[in-house]
Amino acid sequence: MQNNFFKLLLIVTLSLLLFLSCSTIKSNIKRNDNKTDKWVNYLVGKNGNAFYVTSSYSTHSTVWSYVNDQIMIYRLASGKILKVEKHTRKANFINEIPSSNDINSVLRNRCGYELDGDIFGYKIKKREKFIELSFPVNIECLKNGKYDSVFLSEITGDITNYNL
Repeated sequence: MQNNFFKLLLIVTLSLLLFLSCSTIKSNIKRNDNKTDKWVNYLVGKNGNAFYVTSSYSTHSTVWSYVNDQIMIYRLASGKILKVEKHTRKANFINEIPSSNDINSVLRNRCGYELDGDIFGYKIKKREKFIELSFPVNIECLKNGKYDSVFLSEITGDITNYNL
């Protein structure tokens, strides 16, 4: 009888630990998503542009922005900045941004949608308007593509070169 009690206690304890662990992971993912959004909005306000790569089930993300011939990279985990990097990089291509519909079409035709995986997105301020895209895509497919668009070619090059 006592043996059954300990088995039941063990099962309840393990179930509780599993539940708490899953809750903590979900909380960290949500916190990271919120902080990623805040950083994107902050950088757009400051620099006029922000880009990001994140994942549906990850507590990590990367946000970057181009300013004064530099790329500023912010690596986040569980909503906290782990690392900030600064590299020299001209970003004239931002002025050549195609419409979000064109980019959406190119990426959808090339890589399809990945609804439970990676997300590539950006927000750019142009003439007091915002150009935004959030696209669920396999980042490896995105990086390995060859694009007619200078904008997409440059962005995917940076994703590869800076391991974004």
